[in-house]
Amino acid sequence: QKKGYLQKMFPKNGAKVPELRFSGFADDWEERKLGDIAPLRGGYAFKSSKFRNTGVPIVRISNILSSGEVGGDFAYYDEQDKDDKYILPDKSAVLAMSGATTGKVSILSQTDYDKVYQNQRVGYFQSVDYIDYGFISTIVRSELFMMQLESVLVSGAQPNVSSKEIDSFNFMIPILVQEQQKIGSFFKQLDDTIALHQRKLDLLKEQKKGFLQKMFV
Repeated sequence: QKKGYLQKMFPKNGAKVPELRFSGFADDWEERKLGDIAPLRGGYAFKSSKFRNTGVPIVRISNILSSGEVGGDFAYYDEQDKDDKYILPDKSAVLAMSGATTGKVSILSQTDYDKVYQNQRVGYFQSVDYIDYGFISTIVRSELFMMQLESVLVSGAQPNVSSKEIDSFNFMIPILVQEQQKIGSFFKQLDDTIALHQRKLDLLKEQKKGFLQKMFV
């Protein structure tokens, strides 16, 4: 369903408006570079020799999970002075810029931490005042993004992308932030529903595993 909505709620090649639209909006969409609406910021080269078991968690490539979440085992660092250039805000969309998961985008939920740091080769799509961030989170996790990503990845080599390449991607976007907000909110509800069903599925798989262990010699 999500895939179908993405195809219908974003303009197809050459079109100025999508096939399916919220009522009350009639303006043409406009083409913008991703670097203008959510410029990608690189991370900081933290020294692994100074990693700790407690402190400020660091989001590394390994923390960008296939589930679309940021998690797994974090490395920690002592809190730094003048660290605003690599702090990740809550709900940040972060990108794996090299390695096996190059191009994967996940969303950070940092409910347990006051601060989270951004490691090198992790990209952060920065927020721009006149663009709804929920809308950005939607497009950078869509096939629209992946299609452009595939065009810059070199096959056979160690996968990696640069901020310059990602910033050059083009997307059609609504001019009015209110329409962006409606689209972002709609797809967030879909993502929340998908995550809920995934957790139920994972629980059932664990129950099945437990029953198999107990019901067979």
